[in-house]
Parts: sequence; structure tokens; C-alpha cells
Amino acid sequence: MSENSERVLLHVKFLNEQIEPTVEGVRTGASFRVVARTAADGRVMVSGSVSHRVHRMRASGKVCRYWQTQWAFSLLRTKAGLVVLRVLENNSRRNRTRHLFAGGECQLEDLLYQFGRQSLLAPMYHCEWDAHRQNIRFVEGAEFQDVSEGRVQAQMAAVLQDLQSEILRLIGHLPVLEERFPLLKEVSPRGLGHSGQMHFLDAEDYKAVAENVFGKTRYRKPLAREIQRLTEYMLTRQEWHRQAHDMSVLNWFRLFRGLVPIDWIIDSMRRTETNHGIDLKSAELVQARALFRRVPQPILGRILAEPVAQSTRVIGDTVREIGGEHSQYRDLALLPELITARGQRRIRDSRGLETLVRSIPVKKVESRWLARSNRAVNALINEANALHRMRGYNEQIARIEVPPRCGER
Repeated sequence: MSENSERVLLHVKFLNEQIEPTVEGVRTGASFRVVARTAADGRVMVSGSVSHRVHRMRASGKVCRYWQTQWAFSLLRTKAGLVVLRVLENNSRRNRTRHLFAGGECQLEDLLYQFGRQSLLAPMYHCEWDAHRQNIRFVEGAEFQDVSEGRVQAQMAAVLQDLQSEILRLIGHLPVLEERFPLLKEVSPRGLGHSGQMHFLDAEDYKAVAENVFGKTRYRKPLAREIQRLTEYMLTRQEWHRQAHDMSVLNWFRLFRGLVPIDWIIDSMRRTETNHGIDLKSAELVQARALFRRVPQPILGRILAEPVAQSTRVIGDTVREIGGEHSQYRDLALLPELITARGQRRIRDSRGLETLVRSIPVKKVESRWLARSNRAVNALINEANALHRMRGYNEQIARIEVPPRCGER
């Protein structure tokens, strides 16, 4: 494929026009579309989504139809040569990320099975389709002619097998885990960045790990020794532990990269016990970095002087108070002015910083996607409630006995 080109690898779409709409909404079709796109640097990204067509009747009697994405995924090779698979679930609004290595082709197979044979065909086997199954019409996907359940399942299995082979051909060979992480005996494909194992990518020794975490210009021999001391214990942990090979403590110290002298970070590492991991999610790490960038260097030094077990819990509570991925509750732009007014000498530790953040007035700001989604959901809920109350009122009116008029018996 040429640069910036797009090719449809698979498109299956079926409709059923005979199903009557309801106020709650009924699914009258489904679509599964997989596309391969080539970036300017030649890397191929494969993305796909499963959408259901919803047929809904408004309280006014107006009928509307719209497509609602149920699942979506993307598969691409990063510039570092790793293959990343992202899956978005619309119902839970969660984005799950995992890395695929050699021998992990079954994960892609399971994902395509879930998309093609479960999510796509789910509307076809609902009870409201039983009386109208013969009216199913495949708009896309010429190979699907017989709509019987067994025949469709068999055809879908063959299509998904060919699709998997084509995706792997476009993405290229999957990297070998032992070659990309020579210092680690075992790597979890889920959450490499969150667990801190990504810092060991292509690292032959701990000098390379220190450079991956803090940059080549900040490398010091004591820094590499402390990283080795903190992480070697995790390498000896048994698989039955809750977080085997958890290097997330490196994520904590990396938050201070470029904000304080590297010697302060080394001193804090020396005071840190070897059996410690942190429980900060990826979005919370991003929020913590945004917080630290607005905090003067002396305050960051006091936070580094605290025990890591204490400071990480307090900073975790602080960033959750600030907001999440799609909504913000505190405006961090006000923080520097508050620190100046309070006086940075009075902020002695992480709890003092948390107290200051909590003093920022609460003003919830939602992302456009979340605000639009919430407005749509609230409108549908209010409409359904109003219709339910109207039906109840009409039923009560119908049961009322009308007294006879004067002179009538």
C-alpha cells in the first residue's frame, strides 16, 4: 500500500427492517468493519469496530435510527518495534492496552472471535428477531447468503481466520519477548508502562535502564546501582504474589525527572525499601506529573524526603481529587498563585500540598465526548420516565368510574 492509503480488510453489515421500534430502543442491525491504514513512515495500523443500529421511538411518536459503537480496537507497531493492541469497550468506557509478542497470536484470535462471532451476531439471536429472521438482509458481506445460525457461524469462522492472517501479514512478525527485555525473566504483556517494565526495553545492563528512565544526560553510577537494588528484589518474587515483577517504583521517581537535581532523586532511592511498589494508574501518573510541574522545587524536595509509601498514597489521593481522564474538578492553573500567597515554606510535606489543592474551588469541567454522552443519556432517561408516568396516569383515568348526570340512570 502507498503512503497514507486506506484499505478495507473486512466489512460485514446486516439489517432487519421488519422489527418495530420501541421507546427503550431495539437493535435492528449490526456492522463489523476492519480497515488498514499506512502512516507516512510506512507503519501499518489496523483498526476495527463493531456497531449496532438502534431503532428507537421517541415519546412524541417520532422514529429515529442511529449507529452505536459497541467495541473498537487498533493494532499497530510502535517506533520502538513493539506491537500494541488497544481495545475500547463503549459500555464501560474503558480502554485496555496490551502488547503482543511472539506466541501471542491467540490473543488476536480471541479478540476477533469476540468481535465477529459474539458482538456482531448478538442482535441476530435476540428473541425479538425470531419472528423476522427470514427478513435479515446482508448489505455488506456477499459470502453470507444463508442466514441460518449454523451456516452464519461457519462462514464467520472462515472469514475471521483469513482476516487474522492478513492482519499479521500487514503488521509483520511479532517481537520476541526475551530479545527485547533481556534483563527480565518474565514480562507481563498487560500494562508494561504501568508496571514499570517498559523501562527495561532493549536494556543490556542497569546503566541502560537508568538512561531509559531519566535520560542519558542525567545518568550517574549511583543511580544505576539504586535502580538495580530496588528492582532485583522484584525479579526474585514468586508468581503467586499479587504483583509479580512490579517495577512501578521507577514510575514514581520518574515523575521528578527534570524538576529536581538528580542527586535528590538518588538520595530518596537510598531511603526506599526494596519491597515497595506504587499503586498509581497511568492516568494518575499523568495527572501527578502535571501537578509537580506547577510546584516549586523546594516543595518537591520535601516530598522526596518523605517515605515513598506515605507520599505515594497522599499524592494518589491528591490527583484523584483533581480529576480523571474525562473530567477535571480543580483548576491547576490557580495552584502557583495559591502557593505564593500561602508561602512555600509553610508547605512542609505532601499533606500540605494536598490541603492546598483541596482549597481550590470545585468547578467540574467535562470533556466534550463525556458531556455530549451524558446529555444524550439524560435526555433518553427523562423521556422514558415521562412516558412511564403518562402511561400510569392514563391507566388511572381509565379505571375511574364517571358518575351519571342528572336525569340519567
